Amino acid sequence: MQFFSRDVQSEGEIDNEFLSQCAAAFRHSSPFPHIVIDDLWDEAFLRDIATEVEQNEVWDGEKNFFGSEKKKYLGDWTELPSETQRFFSFLNSSQFLPILETITSEHHLIPDPYLEGGGIHSIGDGGFLKMHADFNWHEKLAVHRRINLLIYLNEGWEEAYQGDLILASMDNDKNLVPGRAVPPKFNTTVIFITDDASFHGHPVPLNVPEGRRRNSLAAYYYQSTRAVSQGAGRLQTLYVR
Repeated sequence: MQFFSRDVQSEGEIDNEFLSQCAAAFRHSSPFPHIVIDDLWDEAFLRDIATEVEQNEVWDGEKNFFGSEKKKYLGDWTELPSETQRFFSFLNSSQFLPILETITSEHHLIPDPYLEGGGIHSIGDGGFLKMHADFNWHEKLAVHRRINLLIYLNEGWEEAYQGDLILASMDNDKNLVPGRAVPPKFNTTVIFITDDASFHGHPVPLNVPEGRRRNSLAAYYYQSTRAVSQGAGRLQTLYVR
């Protein structure tokens, strides 16, 4: 599997011990099931992706509203740069899905050929994404969203730039309780459960030098049946003001 780092492979396949360790970490994490994996992907390949994203000039749009500012996004397969498109094809493939199912213990996962809400995300200086729980119903596929996978592309990212991904829970008084902060550094992969309690975002506005952006890839996975924790089917993202 040429996409993966040599550090997580054995004889060309993902090492079973590594996957077992990931599965245990995913199950026992808080504030909700998730895992952060450093250096999962081949560095040279991911650097090519990062370059394509930095140079990309075609976007589906840019979000500028109370929930998100200065967030460009591209999920149109026909407009994705070539290597990025190839990578998303792998992330949606029968090669990768069993790996993701092993890590998350979530089975019968369905990839999204539409990249609804996913694809390339790029956020500029002053941009943010308020804490939220994601939409959980894919109208075109008629399936329930269950897993998020985020891959960060930012080499040399500094703490002063802000932009940490915050994972949080909600207490009995409906107050958010931050649980983990993940810097969006190059070759950091975050996989987590999507339900009505998996609040996340990067609410602090970015403070980056001119020309610098917070770039990432996002792939989402679905199931045909709904988990109890997902609540009613929801087409809209639930932002926490």
